[in-house]
Amino acid sequence: MEQLLELQRVDSRLDRLASQRRNAPEHDVLRAASETVAQATKRREAGQARLGELDARIAEDEEESTRLSTARTRLQGQLRTVIAPREAEALMHEIQTIDARRNELDDAELGHLEEQEHLAAAQSVDEDDGPGRNQAAAAAQHALDAVLADIDDQIAAATHERDERRSEIAPALLTRYERLRASLGGVGVAKLEGRQCSGCHLELSPGELDEVKSVDPDAIVECPQCSRLLVR
Repeated sequence: MEQLLELQRVDSRLDRLASQRRNAPEHDVLRAASETVAQATKRREAGQARLGELDARIAEDEEESTRLSTARTRLQGQLRTVIAPREAEALMHEIQTIDARRNELDDAELGHLEEQEHLAAAQSVDEDDGPGRNQAAAAAQHALDAVLADIDDQIAAATHERDERRSEIAPALLTRYERLRASLGGVGVAKLEGRQCSGCHLELSPGELDEVKSVDPDAIVECPQCSRLLVR
């Protein structure tokens, strides 16, 4: 039973190491650094896509403006040849409509150009910050790798010790111990410390304590409170 208690100590150490490996704060640091890099990549891709959209809009507006200029020139030519006031008024109205639309296109193009300028400036800043972001992510990865390597070394040593201790324990007792460990939070055997079970931390009643102590020292005893194997 003392050998089983030593095995429990090793198993508990392995459980703690596995938890440390999963919950190492370096994981969070790396996730944050990686997310910063990913967000910068998304911003760059979105910015490039928007710049492309703006180029297309500018080209469309310029094409429409060219068509309008051609139409305006034609209407002005017609205006010089008409005599009827109504016809002249209609032509002038068309020319005014074209002028208004051209002003709209000019304003829109100016807005597109300003947006392109802002996007280009933002991308320039992002590109300047890129090496720092990448270095931070690389440093976070290196730190995590170092921590995990150290924990893995400890796990390997504890696993070796665990295998040695398991070889010294009867298979039937091992099976019982593993079943209890699986159902009782990783602790299948505990030590009786005074009147208290170190597994559930509950005190045995005087009658339970007398019953446990009256059993043959080599016999396997369970805690009356939690059913863990009890080392006296």
